[in-house]
Amino acid sequence: MRPIGSGLGLVLVILGASHVAAKTITYTATGTVSFATAELAAQFPVGQAASYSFVVDTATPDTDPNPANGIYVNAILFSKGSIGSYDFTTANGNLTVTNGASADSLLTFALATGAAIGSDMLKVLAVGLASNSGVALVNDSIPTSLNLADFNGLNKINPQFVRPDGTFAEVIIPIETLSITDTDAPNNGPAPAPTPSAIPLPGALSLFLTGLSALGMLGWRRSWKQTAA
Repeated sequence: MRPIGSGLGLVLVILGASHVAAKTITYTATGTVSFATAELAAQFPVGQAASYSFVVDTATPDTDPNPANGIYVNAILFSKGSIGSYDFTTANGNLTVTNGASADSLLTFALATGAAIGSDMLKVLAVGLASNSGVALVNDSIPTSLNLADFNGLNKINPQFVRPDGTFAEVIIPIETLSITDTDAPNNGPAPAPTPSAIPLPGALSLFLTGLSALGMLGWRRSWKQTAA
């Protein structure tokens, strides 16, 4: 009679071999500063080169049932960038895709960390791509390939700093190049920083934090759309 243990071991080996890590991709955007709020202008002069890369987990589920909108909470695993000699990073962030009949957009939103500029603290790093032609995206999934030329709206990297009075200062960097590459997240870039999402939270608090992040994203989307108009 064949020992049960050996059969169970074979099952475990088969199950273990079937586990595949989620595919990750890296977006890399570059550009030059076109605008900085007055108190940031000395640090970020017009024409200064900038780059921003963020790693995305393409297996992140879409939390919006609308087939024209994709909302991917914490799809951004981590990111890093620079504006001249100024370096910054983020941990988890959200990605939103809109695939309309005559307009497409891709927006990202992540809390950021960087050195203070005077009394202003880096708070948010956002990216926006917009198309008024409706041909830039084919659906509301996370794009694994893009043609920057298809986005004819205001495409920008947008670091935002919070002032002591709670208002925001910003830097606008029009995107000049954009690439997407396949990556293996643990072997590329810094290890993801610990985030509150990695710690078990009471249900009400977890829901509150998710709602707060969504409100921040919604406010930035409204501001971005008004600027683009």
